Amino acid sequence: MAREYGIQKVVPHVFPCRHRRLIIGLGLASHLGVLLGIPTIGVAKNLLYMSDIPSTTTYDSIRAHLTLQTPAYKVVGESGTVYGAAVIPRRARDVERPIYVSVGHLVDLDTAVELVHETSRFRIPEAIRAADGGSREVLRVLEESQKRGMGIV
Repeated sequence: MAREYGIQKVVPHVFPCRHRRLIIGLGLASHLGVLLGIPTIGVAKNLLYMSDIPSTTTYDSIRAHLTLQTPAYKVVGESGTVYGAAVIPRRARDVERPIYVSVGHLVDLDTAVELVHETSRFRIPEAIRAADGGSREVLRVLEESQKRGMGIV
């Protein structure tokens, strides 16, 4: 399909994967990274609470640690396990809610956080924003073609 539109094959240096919540363990980012053999990072809008994450780790307590000087805060369980980091991208203006970044495959947490800072003009990294916008456009076109096929439009 890419050739039909004159698009050349592009191999990403790192692949950001959007999750519904920060996934612990072998999540989508890890799985894709292993399958594709490329570095991946996980990005989620919400934190998945689990028994190891202290009940004192709330949105408000995380937000209190995030400042212009400290734009990332590691989410650490009671066991000492670092699950990821809450991040407000440095270049994002007027963002109140952090996103949650986790390692996927072949990337450490500090590098994943820095990649999010460098690739985000808003709350969500640009690659994920573009993919979300592109997928919405594809769905819109498919829905319109279905309606035309059914004689609705």
